[in-house]
Amino acid sequence: MTAKNDSVAELTKIFGELGDESNLTYIVPAYPLYYNGSKVSKVRCHKLIADQLSTVFADVLKHYGQQKIADLHLDVFGGCYNNRPQRGGTKPSTHAWGIAIDMYPTGNSLNMHKDTAIFAKPEYSAWLRIWRENGFYNKGEEKDYDYMHFQAAKPE
Repeated sequence: MTAKNDSVAELTKIFGELGDESNLTYIVPAYPLYYNGSKVSKVRCHKLIADQLSTVFADVLKHYGQQKIADLHLDVFGGCYNNRPQRGGTKPSTHAWGIAIDMYPTGNSLNMHKDTAIFAKPEYSAWLRIWRENGFYNKGEEKDYDYMHFQAAKPE
């Protein structure tokens, strides 16, 4: 499920009330993820995106293989569900509905652009394509900032 935009009205209509944890579930990614060096065995997300998120990780494993995933840091997890506002703002984050995920934040921080963000490099083109084909938008590709952020809603 992908929302046509990330307005609060659209997200509430599709994904329910902000922070409603009854809409959440867990997925087990197809390969191990690591958060601050610790292995993550499951990811908490909105139940309407669980299948497409699982498919992303399965497709990434199929395309890259475990060793290349590790080499490219595609296993570095930065978080999914987090009931909070957008950084530096008051509008709710798409993370608050559990429809956004951050990957490899240290190499793709919020204010990095295509000249410095790791995911903007050519070796990550399949990575970005896999997310896109599964209904996720990457703010880096869309707006040239926040390359770590993938969401199941088109940015306004």
